[in-house]
Amino acid sequence: MPARKFHLPHLPRVRITRHHLGRRRLKALTWLVFMASMIAIGYALGRSSHPQLGGLLFAAREDLIRELQEKERDNARLLQLQEGMELSIRLYRQAQQDNLAMLRDQREQITDLHKDLHLYQEVMDPSPGASRDLRVHSFHFYRTASPLSYRYRLVVHRRVTRPQQSTGYAQVALVGEQDGSEHTLPLNDLSEEITEPRIRLSFRYAQRIEGTLTLPEGFVPRYVDVVLVREQGNRQRTRRERIDWATREI
Repeated sequence: MPARKFHLPHLPRVRITRHHLGRRRLKALTWLVFMASMIAIGYALGRSSHPQLGGLLFAAREDLIRELQEKERDNARLLQLQEGMELSIRLYRQAQQDNLAMLRDQREQITDLHKDLHLYQEVMDPSPGASRDLRVHSFHFYRTASPLSYRYRLVVHRRVTRPQQSTGYAQVALVGEQDGSEHTLPLNDLSEEITEPRIRLSFRYAQRIEGTLTLPEGFVPRYVDVVLVREQGNRQRTRRERIDWATREI
């Protein structure tokens, strides 16, 4: 009989690996030593860097404090400088206002001197044909703080060749419109300084009449009517003048 062949089943190959326990333990121990060394080095570096970091922060804080103090001193100096400049500006403006007021006063004095000179020239006019009657040299009205009140100044004179006493009276009235019609208001009804319709005159060269008048509400003045009467014993010489209403600044 022929011999029978038997086939064994296929078995997987088995790989045999050698395990070196000593080498693995050596690697683990080496890793542990390395980690411990790194931790120790890091701790040491950390402890040594803390004082240096604290010193740097302290120095920076001190620098900021000094800088803040310097800024505060600069600010104080600037405030003092500003106050000094403001005081200088106030003093300059006050001085400027005083100078302007002084200039106004000087201009007014010069104007008054010109008026006095002109008045003196008119009074002492030697020409034989010049009128010897009373005359209005000037009549001015000056505005005040009140819109209805005005300062007035009337100067009456007479031309003479030699000093002599002149007597007489003046009647002054304002003519204007109120409520669409013409009205005439005597000065004694408008001014407390004038109590009579006739203003007495007695002078050698000239006489000044001054005061304050108050206009009624709604009255619009157009001109001033002035009647001057010179007395010569039993005789009288009369002159009438019309002066346009115009106001000036005081």
